[in-house]
Amino acid sequence: MQTIFGTAGGVDCDPGTDAHDIFSVEEIVDMQGLIIYGTTGWWVRVTFTGLDPSTEYTFVAAANRGNSDYTDRWTRYTIEGADAYINASSTGVLINSEDSVSICTGSNTVTGYIASWTGIQSGPDGEFTIKAEAHGSPYQTRKAYGFSAFKLEELSVGPVNEAPEVEAGSHRLTYLTPGDANVGMRMAATVTDDDLPTPDSLSMK
Repeated sequence: MQTIFGTAGGVDCDPGTDAHDIFSVEEIVDMQGLIIYGTTGWWVRVTFTGLDPSTEYTFVAAANRGNSDYTDRWTRYTIEGADAYINASSTGVLINSEDSVSICTGSNTVTGYIASWTGIQSGPDGEFTIKAEAHGSPYQTRKAYGFSAFKLEELSVGPVNEAPEVEAGSHRLTYLTPGDANVGMRMAATVTDDDLPTPDSLSMK
């Protein structure tokens, strides 16, 4: 296999897309530079080792060459070697099977699709792999893009802390797990005094 590592090319996906929300918000990572196509039959694998078999993980990947003319350059992403997982890719990606999805990575700016699995259990060996390769015709054997960005996240476990006591008024609360790991649940709440008949109002965001 020959793989070309691009030092230029590739752009961030549009705001409001899954890829932008995960990778570009707060400038976590930009999507410039690509792992791109090589000789016929090329592929790229990312293998994670030393994982905790009793812990679940989430994996997310995206790529975007950012050329509106490259609508026939598709990447197939496949999860391998995991004991359990749930496909959590963007709505709109091509689902090949529960363990494989394909995305038009030649032109992914407007759609901003991600390949993702959650609830990943590595099994006793503590390993799993994500494979990227070309998919689709006429460039099935060659032209596609591997990874512009990817992340592995350990899912939080354990009970949620009790909400802190707050005074009457409008508040924004974030529930945290032990160790102050953000669960990602934000709540906009209006708290009233105990002697008022109006119940507390609560909305999930």
